[in-house]
Amino acid sequence: MVTGDEVTRGKPDPEPYLVGAERLGVDPAACVAIEDSPTGIASARAAGVPTLGVEAVLPVPRLDGLSRASSLVDVRPETLGRIGAGEVLDLTA
Repeated sequence: MVTGDEVTRGKPDPEPYLVGAERLGVDPAACVAIEDSPTGIASARAAGVPTLGVEAVLPVPRLDGLSRASSLVDVRPETLGRIGAGEVLDLTA
């Protein structure tokens, strides 16, 4: 876990994701981010993390390389594995 007081630049800067990946000892590209805000999506993508944007309060725009879902109801571990492997999924209704 990385909290806002543990980084010098918060979201939408990539630092929170880069710090998290460093703490885990993994390449950011080997992670998958699940985000529900434009700033979180921007942060994860800037860090090079495959990202699933989930429509919570705001709609998630269609962006190159961004996976999208209307909710987490139908998101399974295998779904995240596919995103992590580079597949871009659109699970919006």
